[in-house]
Amino acid sequence: MKSLKCSDLGASDCTFEATGESDEEIIQKMFAHAAEVHKDKLAGMTDEQKKVMMDKMGELLSKQE
Repeated sequence: MKSLKCSDLGASDCTFEATGESDEEIIQKMFAHAAEVHKDKLAGMTDEQKKVMMDKMGELLSKQE
């Protein structure tokens, strides 16, 4: 099982952690969490910033294999 914390992406004040069997499952959980809890921050992000965040999530998850 893999996991990713919101704090891994720079939200040091957030304790959310997504766990799952696949990268896709975890990334989906992270975006669902962000849409609910960090909606203002997510809404203010450009497509490029979202891509950087996706790349960072992929990088962190690949280290757990």
